[in-house]
Amino acid sequence: MLTQSASLLAFTPTADHGHAFDPGCGLEPPEQAALAPAIPQKQGRTSAPAFDAPFMVRTQPDHHFHSQIGGPGILAGKTVYVSAGHGFVNTGVGWRAQRGNTNGIVEDLVSIEAINQYLIPYLHGMGAYVVTVREPDFGTQMLIIDDPDAVVEGNPSEGPGNGPGWGPVTLPIASDAVAPFQSGNARSLVAAAAESGGLVYAANVPADGYYNVYISFTQGPDRAPDAHWVVRHSGGQSHFRIDQRRHGSTWILLGRFHFEAGADSEASAVVVLDDSSEPGSVVSADAVRLGGGMALHDRGDGPNDRPMAEQCARYYTQWNGAPPSVFDPSASDSNDDVSARSRFAAWEHEPGEDAVDVAWHTNAPNPGRGTETYTYGDSAPPGPLENFSGVAGSRQLQDAIHTELIDDLRAEVDPGWIDRGRFTAYFGEINPSHNPQMPAVLLELGFHSTPEDAAHLREPDFRRVASRSIAQGIAAYFADQDGIPLVLPPEPPRTIWLHNDGQGGLVAQWQEPAAAPGGGDPPTSYVVQVSTNGYGFDEGTSTSDTTLTLDGLWAGDVRYVRILAVNDGGRSLPSAVVGAAVAPSGTASVLVVDGFDRLDGGLLPSDDLSAYDLGLVDRMRLNQMNDFGYAPRHAEAIDGAGFSFDGTTDDGIESGTVALTGYQAVDWFSGTDSVGDEPLSSLARDALADYLDQGGRLLISGAELGWAMDEFGTPDEQDFFRQRLHASYVADDAEVDDAEPASGELFEGIGEFSFADPTVYYPEYPDVLAAEPGGSLALVYRDGFESGAAVAWAENDELGVLLGFPFETIDGAQTRIELMSAVLDLFGVVEPEGEPEGDTDGNDSTGSADSTGDLPGGTGAGESPTGSEGSQGTDSGGQADGGDQGCSCRSSPGPRAAMLPLLLALGALRRRRSTR
Repeated sequence: MLTQSASLLAFTPTADHGHAFDPGCGLEPPEQAALAPAIPQKQGRTSAPAFDAPFMVRTQPDHHFHSQIGGPGILAGKTVYVSAGHGFVNTGVGWRAQRGNTNGIVEDLVSIEAINQYLIPYLHGMGAYVVTVREPDFGTQMLIIDDPDAVVEGNPSEGPGNGPGWGPVTLPIASDAVAPFQSGNARSLVAAAAESGGLVYAANVPADGYYNVYISFTQGPDRAPDAHWVVRHSGGQSHFRIDQRRHGSTWILLGRFHFEAGADSEASAVVVLDDSSEPGSVVSADAVRLGGGMALHDRGDGPNDRPMAEQCARYYTQWNGAPPSVFDPSASDSNDDVSARSRFAAWEHEPGEDAVDVAWHTNAPNPGRGTETYTYGDSAPPGPLENFSGVAGSRQLQDAIHTELIDDLRAEVDPGWIDRGRFTAYFGEINPSHNPQMPAVLLELGFHSTPEDAAHLREPDFRRVASRSIAQGIAAYFADQDGIPLVLPPEPPRTIWLHNDGQGGLVAQWQEPAAAPGGGDPPTSYVVQVSTNGYGFDEGTSTSDTTLTLDGLWAGDVRYVRILAVNDGGRSLPSAVVGAAVAPSGTASVLVVDGFDRLDGGLLPSDDLSAYDLGLVDRMRLNQMNDFGYAPRHAEAIDGAGFSFDGTTDDGIESGTVALTGYQAVDWFSGTDSVGDEPLSSLARDALADYLDQGGRLLISGAELGWAMDEFGTPDEQDFFRQRLHASYVADDAEVDDAEPASGELFEGIGEFSFADPTVYYPEYPDVLAAEPGGSLALVYRDGFESGAAVAWAENDELGVLLGFPFETIDGAQTRIELMSAVLDLFGVVEPEGEPEGDTDGNDSTGSADSTGDLPGGTGAGESPTGSEGSQGTDSGGQADGGDQGCSCRSSPGPRAAMLPLLLALGALRRRRSTR
């Protein structure tokens, strides 16, 4: 039982081993739908007000319904109801997925993974308000703070209670009569013309991480049309304006934010303030929720031991406030689930609000291929379009989405992708008897049961392209309905660079994103989001340029940026994250290069779902594959070792935007880039070879560099791996997750460590390496054979270390700092002292990069707005000026570098013990 309103919701469910279950295809003859009970009017809903603004806007602190930074987007003011189809359901003999494991994937999970991680972000970027019928947060933790636990801040005027509202309920939920939003009360504030205070819901999260944030309130005609809600997170504050005349008594998704455990309420809280454009109106304040949590229902044989996000709509809609007539209209949970999806949309939809309902499914049986789409008709599938009898507008919505899907899948996934056609059928999910209020379409993206289609469905890029196409199709439908030009959001920039500007500040630079075959329109501006920890980002600064100087910095400050491209259609997904630390001298010592570009089906982690007769199932969890946010783990280690740094993506090197010359050391990581991913392109190899020829110091890491370059690479790749990285490939998988220093004192004091940090992706196949001439084993695996885990080399003036595993997966921040410190000590990197040109606090910044001054890592004339022609002669370490020699002006190698020749004999011995 929930004993206090601010608590973690958790319980110990029982395992179940029932029989396989097939609930059918979701078909519902028209006469069956007619038997469903009427859908009641939602609490607090009266005649529809004249909605003259979107329901929710992410805005600046002092604005009422002004557009978010970067513009509102093509779907501003529109509501999109999204169904991820099937999910775990109780069959009466246990919990089961509604579809089986075919080709390693399960439809129930494929759909929710794509929607939560791709479709919702695309729709939010276009400005839509999104309502899901399944939980959109995969997190297993959930924190609820109810209104009695909210603390008054400032001097707002509190009004009377305005419940009923959310209240604690006994968990697990064992009865259809349980109504979470009828079990408590709600507080209120009297709106004021100017902010005087509010209610603070302090969020003591159990662990650092990303959490979806939800709020609830009670709606009514006297509510504020622009209630001011604020999320305080590790990146700063995000402000929202919510029209509380609608969508009350349910969970309202604000977005996904990063929180740190132990943070105070200034950095970990949700706040509702009292300012409004309508003073005297009521600001309702009910409960706040963070995270998705575990399954919450017990249907007689114990709750399901799986995340709430994997459960079907039948249970989530009850948790979301719907009455039994919505989620329990029939005799079985599986039949309930089919209609609960559309019935919830009808219950939640506000009269007069522009909305559509879209259902994502995959198809069967084998050997079918391709995509088909459905609107409602009074026959079994596939029915002809002339049988259409759904809600007006559904056919136009179907045409718009279908066209985008086929065109984009052919352009970016498979030129031969099959268009199976547009049809009608009496699917219960799109039956107008359940939801007569909005156009609805059901999508069958591909055949999970056919190996050829399943191979595509496994791929994150397929799901991303399909999600973007669905969002673009919805935008095309509304643009046509409204008679406005169709503008689609751009792609995110790929070439990003954050670097010291020589004057005590940091400059972010990027290139305009390249056009994608199925992508949107070109950007007209950008939003630069800034973070101090690399995980939580601020709302950003808008600019029409491709460069921005960060203001107000001091020597030693660390900042991270990601870039969103913007046009009238909305905002792109974010770019990769890069970071930099302000150098006391104005010149960074180290360059971090993010070369981890891979994101494919080979990285899917597996879940053992044998308890549900599913066996091993491949899952798409981007944070366990590649979320393009691993640069901060390298940056934290370099900063912890006491050195400044700049950061870029490998596209910056390959495009010539960023040069390696001028940096005392380069930290280049390739993650799990493998065969087919070109971990080091010819352009990257050329840049690294030039850098090493000038006495460069290189730390390079990755789990499959040897496999891709030496075992299966071209002759040029093999030569580079053996002659420039001084290593050879021995085996594909060390079969252990631990390493330690090899004999000798090269990494003395490091000790044994793990490179399988459970909070990031798992390095499935760490390379086993041998040292080639000029190199020596520096680390060995704890495999009983002391197989090579890292090779260090010293040849001519160059020094380097190659790790056979990803640096970013090393477990423990302190261990990463110790290893990085040892490497940079070996390299003899010295952090120069002294004042840069200009003020170290960066207060002379004007919001754009200065076009004068010499920078390390610059490019040729015309490439960089920071004027980098003289950068190769920049003094990077207090040493003699190397003129045009660039990296030849290095600090002396560290004392450990002198030991490398002494270790070569041991390295040769290890090579003789190894077999290829």
